[in-house]
Amino acid sequence: PAAEKSDAREEGTVLVWPWRIGIGLAQGFGFYLLFHARALVQWPGSVPFLFDAIALPLLFMPWLVMAGLGRIALPPLAAFAVIAAAILAALGWYHRWRIFGVAHGQPGLSMLLLSGLALAIAFAFLDAREGNKGWRISYPALFAAAWSLAARLLMLLLVMGIGLLLVHSPLMPRLTLERGDIFAMPFLGLCGALAFQLTAWPRFTAALTRALIATATVLLPLAVAGAVLMLSTTLAEGPPALLFLLALMGGLVIALGLWV
Repeated sequence: PAAEKSDAREEGTVLVWPWRIGIGLAQGFGFYLLFHARALVQWPGSVPFLFDAIALPLLFMPWLVMAGLGRIALPPLAAFAVIAAAILAALGWYHRWRIFGVAHGQPGLSMLLLSGLALAIAFAFLDAREGNKGWRISYPALFAAAWSLAARLLMLLLVMGIGLLLVHSPLMPRLTLERGDIFAMPFLGLCGALAFQLTAWPRFTAALTRALIATATVLLPLAVAGAVLMLSTTLAEGPPALLFLLALMGGLVIALGLWV
């Protein structure tokens, strides 16, 4: 019964494809308007703090909603999206304050990676809780939700990478993306919608998840062995820097935790 319920929930995500397409197009046009306004020195693009406060939620929130459609009930998904959007907007504002005076448009890659990681963890918990009574989440449900999300994010990266290659190819004459492109940006938004729609099919997602788990099962022991070898080499050469040692040990602990 639990498996049938999960399959029914997975199949329900396939039926919301018009919403995914609409959200993807809205995300693309939103980025076009934002970057085009900045190129023309018009509001809100002309205000660096506001630009970053809009761009960060605009990047992550459509993906989060498209991933949750059909899998998570609308009220908790909407509440989670609103709270996350407010936090991301505040982070974007804070990021601009931290680099104020630097040329406008700094990507803040560390902030993007950490924000994406935090959202992925929170989303996995929310997805695993769906259908359970109370706030208690079983480990099998969390394991399945986390690896399923990892597989969908892998597909998102793949499809978005192909989309970026097409955008930067001679097949699509365009303005630079930094100035806003009315064709390329909605196209990239559609690529994101396509990625989440592809992984809405239960059999495809299950096969991709199994392949990802199998790959990680092989690679994680190698990563642990490599970390141990690097640590041994570093200690043999002399006392390592504290930050490097902590980072290496942290990575080793995470790898061992995933392996076990």
